[in-house]
Amino acid sequence: MLDAFLSRKHNLSSDEFCLVLFLRDTIDENDYKSYSNSMKYLVEDVKEIQVPPESLQYEIAELFMSIVRFEFLLRYTCEDFFKRRHYRKSDDLCEIIVLIYILIFHISSLTIQDSMDFFVHFKIDRMLNLVSYLLRKETLDLFYTRSCNVFEESFVQEKIYEPYLLALPRLKAIRIYLREEKRRTRIIAKKATVPIFMNVLNHVKRTLKNPPPTPEDLTERRSPRKVPKSTYLPSSMEKKLNSLRQANKTQALCLLHEANENAPACSQRCRNKFVEVQQKIEKHFVRKPLPTFKPVKVKQNATSILRECARIANEELKEVTKLQKLVEGNLDPESISKLEEEKRQQEKEEEINKMQEKHLTALLTREGAYIAKKSLLNENKSYAQSVREERKKLYCKLEKLRMKHNMKVMETVEKCRELEQASRDAYHFMMDEKRQKAAEVSEESRQLRMLLCKQKEEEMQRKAQLIKEIKEIQTLRLAATQNKEFDPTETSGLGLLCEMSLAELKGRLCWVKIKLNEELEKRQVVIQQERERQKNLVKYSKMALDEYKKSKKSDSRKSASQNKSNVTTSPQVLELQKKLEEKRALRMTM
Repeated sequence: MLDAFLSRKHNLSSDEFCLVLFLRDTIDENDYKSYSNSMKYLVEDVKEIQVPPESLQYEIAELFMSIVRFEFLLRYTCEDFFKRRHYRKSDDLCEIIVLIYILIFHISSLTIQDSMDFFVHFKIDRMLNLVSYLLRKETLDLFYTRSCNVFEESFVQEKIYEPYLLALPRLKAIRIYLREEKRRTRIIAKKATVPIFMNVLNHVKRTLKNPPPTPEDLTERRSPRKVPKSTYLPSSMEKKLNSLRQANKTQALCLLHEANENAPACSQRCRNKFVEVQQKIEKHFVRKPLPTFKPVKVKQNATSILRECARIANEELKEVTKLQKLVEGNLDPESISKLEEEKRQQEKEEEINKMQEKHLTALLTREGAYIAKKSLLNENKSYAQSVREERKKLYCKLEKLRMKHNMKVMETVEKCRELEQASRDAYHFMMDEKRQKAAEVSEESRQLRMLLCKQKEEEMQRKAQLIKEIKEIQTLRLAATQNKEFDPTETSGLGLLCEMSLAELKGRLCWVKIKLNEELEKRQVVIQQERERQKNLVKYSKMALDEYKKSKKSDSRKSASQNKSNVTTSPQVLELQKKLEEKRALRMTM
């Protein structure tokens, strides 16, 4: 119907089109004169459309006229849907328009089962795309803005926007059902079969049957050769790759064997126990004793004696010169070097003490962590045992509750079946009443239309008579007042209650203009005040934000300074050693 209606480019209205479609068999050639020339062409064109029964003609006509009413809005939505989904074919434009109208305006009045049975007849993928498109927020905004361009805002809010919002939950349920239906009806692709080469040359060697008197031993009987899973011959590239992998594997094994022979310690994992590490640390900080040398007997001769005397004389001369310089007031460079060496040694000892303190604190934390871990494991074991016992009790309770729940479910299922049967009977009864009422309403509406047509004709005749009388009165007055001067305060004198002179009309127009100017000035004052209020609000909020940031920065600085001042000094080495010994003793006892 919609295709035939749109193909005629709106030569007829929707109600005329329905009349032609439903009454085309009863229209004679004489009736064509009362219609346009396109009526005859349309009657010949719609002969292929099947006429529905009389019980459905009213509902179909009402649905068709409501779709034509929103045709512009539905067509724009359909074109936007095609554009987003990249559909090039527009042959099924009318079908999509009808589906969009039903999904938005009539889906909330249908039951879920009826709507599912209706939509399964179409392509599932297209219906799923259409429902997903209608559930988008951008589609709702587009629908609202485009309808506001055509209709009034109150009409759009009541007749278009609210039905759309009511249809959204049902659309979500339909989308879930369509997804499940698509997953259920999906055809699973089978795996490709691997061709098996028939190896005819490898015959199966079957054992000969023993003669009848000798017993047959089933354990020694050989089974036939198994059929291979596949005889697929790989390509030359795969063969080359496999040969290269095998060569790499053998080379790697040779290198590993060589490494194990030459450097076996590299493959072993380094295992440093706590005691060995502690002994190494203690050995590192202990000074090694000086080596003891055996006395060496020196054989002296003349040259060695003279050389020794010369050395001693030189040393005495150096000592004398040193004393002379000291007497004169010079400094001793050796004393300065000794002081520097002593200071360096003291700094080294302090650094060693600090390192020892850090090491002892680390050992203390390690012992504490080990103790805490052991205690936590014991607590977890006890807690796990209690959880196991509680789980057994809960399983027993759950079994009892499951039995009770199953009994309740069986009772509710029986009740639901009874209620469903009662609802079906009530629904059939309601549908019969609705059909009866619809027939009565259609008959009454037909009679009312006939009365309205008669009343309109009578009204038109009465108005024509009034117009004739007024024209006659005007002609009489014009003949009487041709030579009269123009008076602005004089009325036409027709005897009507709403008659006004030109002077009164001018005064009324001036008064209306003054009122409009006053209202415009009041509006401008209100708008100016609102703008000032918004500017002040932004200004004060910005000032408050700056003060808050400044207070935050000052608080963070104060907290940082307090954290710096709260740094505590580390304890002494002896106290740390005592605490470490206590922790170790506690760990050994656990």
